[in-house]
Amino acid sequence: RLLAVTAFLALAAVPAQAQVPLLDLRLGAHGALPQGDFADSHDAGVGAYFRAGIPTPFFKLMGSLTYTNFKAANPLDEDVSEITVQAGPHFSPIPLLDIGAEVGYLTDAQEWAFTPNVSVGFLMLEATASYTKPFQSGSASWVTLGLGFRF
Repeated sequence: RLLAVTAFLALAAVPAQAQVPLLDLRLGAHGALPQGDFADSHDAGVGAYFRAGIPTPFFKLMGSLTYTNFKAANPLDEDVSEITVQAGPHFSPIPLLDIGAEVGYLTDAQEWAFTPNVSVGFLMLEATASYTKPFQSGSASWVTLGLGFRF
C-alpha cells in the first residue's frame, strides 16, 4: 500500500505543479527525535507534514501543518500527538536548497515555538530537517527528519 501511495503521489506531482505554477506545495512523512527531558519520557515519533508557499520579491512565505505522534517510554504514560501550525519566510540561496525560519503554534502543548528548517530538493522529491523549540523554557523539543514530494 505504501508503495502504491508513493507511486500515485509521484505521478500526481507533475500535473499538480502545472495547475498551480506559483504555489510551492509539499507533502511528506517524517520521523521525530525528542530532545532533553522530553526524550526521557517519550520515544521517537512519526508523522506527516503539508507545506504551502507563495513567492514574494525577496523570499518565499511558507505555511506548514504537521502532525507528529510520540510514543510514551513508560506504558503507564500517555502518548503525545502534536499538531503544529507554522508560518514564516524561506530563502533559497541556491536552487533546490530551502532554508526557513518559521514560528508555529503547538496545539497539544498550547504554546508557541520557533521551528527553523532546511530542505534539499531533487526533481519532485525533497529531504527535510527541522528543530522545534517552544519559547517556554523546559518544554518539549524535538528534531524531525522527513522525506516528501514537491508539487
